Amino acid sequence: MAVSSQAAIIPTLPSPLTSTTTYPSPVGGASLLLAFKATRRQTVLVIGAGLLAATRAFAAFEAGFHVVVAYEESVQAGPCAEVLWRAQRGELDLVVVPKGGFEELFESQRQKEGGLGLVCVTDTLVPYSGSAQAAGVRSFDSAREIVDVCRRWGLPVNVADVPGLCDFTFPATHRFASPSPSSSTSTSTSASNLTPENATWPTSLQFAITTNGRACRLASRLKRQVVLALPKDVGSAVDNVGEMRRMLHLHSNNSSSRSAAVEGGGEDEEDASAVTPPVNAPVPQLDGSATEDDGEKRRRRMRWVSQMSEYWPLERLAGLTKVEMEEALDKFGGVQADGEGREVAGPIKKTCPKRRTEQVVGVDRAHTNLNLNLSSHSNSEPLLTADEAVHPPIAVGTALALPTSHHGIPLTPPSPPTPKGRILLVGSGPGHPSLLTVAARRALTELGTLILSDKLVPSQVLDLIPKRTGVKLYIAKKYPGNADGAQNELMDMAVEGARRGEVVVRLKQGDPFLYGRGGEEVLFFRSQGFEPLVIPGVSSALAGPLLAGIPVTQRGVAESLTVCTGVGRKGRDVDLPGYERGRTLVVLMGVARLSTLVAALTEDSSVRRRGAAYPGYTPIAIIERASCPDQRTLVSTLGDVEEALGRIGDQRPPGMIVVGWAA
Repeated sequence: MAVSSQAAIIPTLPSPLTSTTTYPSPVGGASLLLAFKATRRQTVLVIGAGLLAATRAFAAFEAGFHVVVAYEESVQAGPCAEVLWRAQRGELDLVVVPKGGFEELFESQRQKEGGLGLVCVTDTLVPYSGSAQAAGVRSFDSAREIVDVCRRWGLPVNVADVPGLCDFTFPATHRFASPSPSSSTSTSTSASNLTPENATWPTSLQFAITTNGRACRLASRLKRQVVLALPKDVGSAVDNVGEMRRMLHLHSNNSSSRSAAVEGGGEDEEDASAVTPPVNAPVPQLDGSATEDDGEKRRRRMRWVSQMSEYWPLERLAGLTKVEMEEALDKFGGVQADGEGREVAGPIKKTCPKRRTEQVVGVDRAHTNLNLNLSSHSNSEPLLTADEAVHPPIAVGTALALPTSHHGIPLTPPSPPTPKGRILLVGSGPGHPSLLTVAARRALTELGTLILSDKLVPSQVLDLIPKRTGVKLYIAKKYPGNADGAQNELMDMAVEGARRGEVVVRLKQGDPFLYGRGGEEVLFFRSQGFEPLVIPGVSSALAGPLLAGIPVTQRGVAESLTVCTGVGRKGRDVDLPGYERGRTLVVLMGVARLSTLVAALTEDSSVRRRGAAYPGYTPIAIIERASCPDQRTLVSTLGDVEEALGRIGDQRPPGMIVVGWAA
């Protein structure tokens, strides 16, 4: 039996009725937005030589295209001043075309190296001060003839102000500038002609907006509002991240760089969120027990750069120096140098000082009254005064033999003989600045001189920190695989700062004592002679579901609540509770491990679950960036949630999971 070529290449598809999965239906009216780069030095042909032609030519210059501006004297008397100036400088080719001679021009340009890429007809736009009858405006029939030639040659064409003849349109664009030059952008052309008073340098960041021809003037207004809403130095942040990526490639040898480029997993694609690993995807922890090849080191460093892009404030990224970039890629990239300068894999060398057990003299008032009696403080303030924060009062007593905890640390804290600074362990809540406690806000805005922040604390909270001289901000470098190293570094920095007399604010997401490692830090600070003042924060375990409209307890639905973590120490799996219909399960730090988490809850043979398996139809909600402007909630079932999460695009850490019928 003969088989058609069509039947041979189309696989047998299952009936749509056999699957419950649905996918988004396309809705027409959108444009396919692309960013063109002249990788082959293609030519852009601009027809017309007026002001719009100069604008189109300049945009093509910055993208690396060769530009030819062609005009007919029967339509336009001559080029505008800018086109003529650029032609005299050799930046573009200026051609006068006889009437009807565009097909010959297309043929000559196609024969050149790189070929002809795009055609822009600009002389169909009525000049602002002119009229339709005035010279300088191409007729519709003439424009259609040019379009017909382009279609025969397979050339995409844009005709100004005639959308029905356009294959593509130009959105409203803006290229962000920087007050200082960047190594990743060219400073020639316009930047070289600026005076020192108004000199700015273009960056790699461009922004475009389109209304698909429905409201062009409104598009310009929206562009201005978006640009004004972003930090003025956001372009420098982009260039600095790009510079770190360039430096990262130089750190690897040539062969591994080529391999890593192939195995990058979409890290170099701006719109590949469906196939790229989440920014907080789990990786093996660095413990020095195994070495990494160049490709593994590069990928780990690339993940760190990705996390910096996701978590660090834009102003911080914009202000990075070359030294700080090198430090981020080397010292905190899981790579160190041996005695001869060679790179060796291993954990960060800087760790906590050895913790000690000893008898102590005296009792710190802040520890004996951890509730602080905030409302009845002697000066009626809701937190220690600035002077008390630096010089807490000490009650001196006799030597006491005190019991020690299982951690080997005295249960009653030691009193340093000459206390200087102070350490405040502060919870920042779920994310929105308005959900900070009064005490936490005062610690950030009035008391702190050294702010040591976790990377997940949103930039809106960090923006509250005063920009005055003497206040320093440091963000945890918890790149993938080095959570312990970064934690130790921050604790060391807190102690060193307090010994210098700083008021150290150790800023943590949520509540410090709910999966925030706050207890570990309290024990360590005590061992170093400092009793931290702990300021609680609104925990996302409760606030996140509330802000998503999910009551974690509700009569007749959920009578109990269990909160657990999705990952244990050094990335180990943790045991999970079994299914009970009347219980809500909240899992923090589990979204990146959703697949193994779902398997542990639903598979009958799972050894990680203590109790009955969860039915696949059990409701589950994933809440990302709770309380922030870009909060997102996904509601699904345990059986479908993995596919649903993959379909909605890139993840937005931090995220949490709510499982149970309350969801």
